[in-house]
Amino acid sequence: MSNEARDWAEVAAETAREAAVAVRSLDLSGKVALVTGGNRGIGLAAAAGLAAAGASVALWGRDHTRNTSAADLLEDLAAAPIFADRVDVADPTAVRSGFERLVAELGRVDCVFANAGIAEHAASFLDITDDSRDRVLQTNLLGAWSTVGAAVSHMVDRHERGDPGGSIVVNGSLATARGLSGGEHYAAAKAGLGALVRGVAAGYGRYGVRANMVCPGYIERDGMPGRFASKLAERGPVPRYGRPAEIAGIVVYLASEAAAYHNGDTITVDGGWSINVK
Repeated sequence: MSNEARDWAEVAAETAREAAVAVRSLDLSGKVALVTGGNRGIGLAAAAGLAAAGASVALWGRDHTRNTSAADLLEDLAAAPIFADRVDVADPTAVRSGFERLVAELGRVDCVFANAGIAEHAASFLDITDDSRDRVLQTNLLGAWSTVGAAVSHMVDRHERGDPGGSIVVNGSLATARGLSGGEHYAAAKAGLGALVRGVAAGYGRYGVRANMVCPGYIERDGMPGRFASKLAERGPVPRYGRPAEIAGIVVYLASEAAAYHNGDTITVDGGWSINVK
């Protein structure tokens, strides 16, 4: 065997071994994940996926009863602890104290899925009230800002103690790149999240902290077509609404060590709607 062939064989074997390890690292055993807005829809589906992959999961939401019920559901799937806490991400003080309770309860945080958000729609841009604008921006943009800030601070502190690594995932929207008449406040918040993700990715990759955004397409809510139930979703290459569970896999991947080199990205999961609408 020539040196060239031997070198190829060594490289190929190393590549195969690394790929196998990477896929096995989708197992999240020993990891702790926080999901905001985790008691319904995409948040609950992502939390279930993370729990099924072995992670301990903390659920944040504003409805204590629904939080508790969601945690009970996850405990049937999980081998690791599930922790539910009533936290309104629109309140920065509540986020900070909630993060402190989470770390006290589960010891650490390895992944955050900043998913909590509200949607309000008006007839046009000029019909959006100041109150509606402020509610949407406070929850969707500033709430995620506070959550991501608490997570990055914790992850950098762990790095300084010789325990690097962490994954930030935010829930974006197709509205980040498309006009949404009457929903400009919602679109502006989601576009701002993209800028936040890219900044965190650029600034904290050296600490082992990765940040990415997932942009779902038209996803069913509580088993029904989206709030603005039109025929839009049916015009895409996959002519239907998506299901929350179809977002869970990409969140699990981004939380895992399989995504250790995946940073600063925006990933669209919309059945191809954004690239080809009939």
